[in-house]
Amino acid sequence: PAVEVVTEKNEQGNTTWKIPENCPVCNTPLIKKGAHNFCPNFDCPSQAKGRLAFFVGKSQMNIEGFGPGTVEQLYEMGVVKNIEDLYLFDYNKLLGTKGFGRKKVDSLIKGIQESKKTPFNKVLVSLGISEIGKKAVDLLIKEGYSDIDKLLELAKSGDYEKLLKIKQIGEKTVELLFDSLKDPRMQTLIKKLKEIGLQFQIVENDEPLTEQIFDSQIWCVTGSFDTFSSREVIFDLIEKRGGKTTTSVTSKTTYLLAGKNAGSKLEKAEKLGTKVINEKEFLVMIDEEAKQEKIEDKLQPELF
Repeated sequence: PAVEVVTEKNEQGNTTWKIPENCPVCNTPLIKKGAHNFCPNFDCPSQAKGRLAFFVGKSQMNIEGFGPGTVEQLYEMGVVKNIEDLYLFDYNKLLGTKGFGRKKVDSLIKGIQESKKTPFNKVLVSLGISEIGKKAVDLLIKEGYSDIDKLLELAKSGDYEKLLKIKQIGEKTVELLFDSLKDPRMQTLIKKLKEIGLQFQIVENDEPLTEQIFDSQIWCVTGSFDTFSSREVIFDLIEKRGGKTTTSVTSKTTYLLAGKNAGSKLEKAEKLGTKVINEKEFLVMIDEEAKQEKIEDKLQPELF
């Protein structure tokens, strides 16, 4: 970084800006972790809204109808304060409220009910445990931790070594996972969500396994698409067929799926000689199953 031009000079004698000592939202004294300051107040409104927005987001539970604006509005109205409230609140009570007509309310109710079918791997990511993203969860499940009870028991035992044996999982990740799963608030949330009906274990599918046409391949995706408005849907299609996905192009990337307005990833793929395919070619590769499964019906509308 470098200063290129001064657009406004300090002519009033103002002093150097200082990082605030208290949270600007709840006024709780901030604590320093590494290079950053954090608000330790679990009940801070900003944190609460952040947890809700993360939980319903596209890369997590992907709940239809729950854009960031809807989440914040429901929080400010006092009807959804915690994650479990998303499932316990009667959305019909919103009818007559500005912005919540019959169509909108029905969309929220449908989204909540459909989200109960979300597989365990995405539910675990959606809990918002630090360092426990999609890749970490996939590694845990592959190692045999296919339900939440196994992880809770492991955290209770404090046996770090069992997870440290897993390649790509470090001590910091294990520590954050264990600390979170031992937190009474997280345990209460998990218990409530289990009672509500969310998936907290891998459910064996009796349907024939999809042909693993992308086995041992690494895919990256860039740009926008006509058939898919969410990259998560594409990632699921690739992984369901045995492939791995990545968010950046490297020398190990097998394919780059490039949609409209592809940018720097396309340039890098061309420099590295990575095979680049377009949307039409991708649909042919998967025998147009995307159209047959009506993937467009699974997409979350951008309401906000």
